[in-house]
Amino acid sequence: MTATHLFEDFGGASKKVKESSPLGLEEVEDQKLQAFENGYQAGWDDAISAQSDSGKHVSAGLAASLKDASLEYQEVRDSLTNSVQEIMSGVVKTLLPKIARDSLGAHICEQVLAMTQSGSERTVQVAVAPEAEDVVLSILAEGNAASFEIAIDRLLAPTQAILRLGTDEREINLERMLTEISQSITAFFETQKPEVKDG
Repeated sequence: MTATHLFEDFGGASKKVKESSPLGLEEVEDQKLQAFENGYQAGWDDAISAQSDSGKHVSAGLAASLKDASLEYQEVRDSLTNSVQEIMSGVVKTLLPKIARDSLGAHICEQVLAMTQSGSERTVQVAVAPEAEDVVLSILAEGNAASFEIAIDRLLAPTQAILRLGTDEREINLERMLTEISQSITAFFETQKPEVKDG
């Protein structure tokens, strides 16, 4: 038995091929030109599409890089701000009060000399806190201040003094100055904190 029944027979009746008329030279050239135009347009469209995709990829990459850089900048800025705030807080709490206490006598001496420049022979009364008495006495003695009298006022801070000459009274309040400096530094660092955004 043969297996011919399993395969298709291609030797059967042949189909008639329709004969086409030969194309003229002008028609052939038009077809070639049209094929070239179609190929050129398809290549141009592919190039534009590739450029657009490349631009989108570059834009997305740039946006991601800028976002990362912005986040890193903000983190570094916040860290630096916190470090500077700690340093400034330490300066305000420890260093400035010592400087103020040490310079109180010089401020008092300057004011006593200004008050007695009018040639008055009266005594300037200097009211200070008990803790500031020794420092003020030594600086006034060294500064050749006119006659003065020290009065102890327990209500005054070590960085405060009140000077009286007749009806003229002047207050030296380095404590207030320290408070204002501290408030200014605190306000500055409050403005430097990042805003919390909803969402």
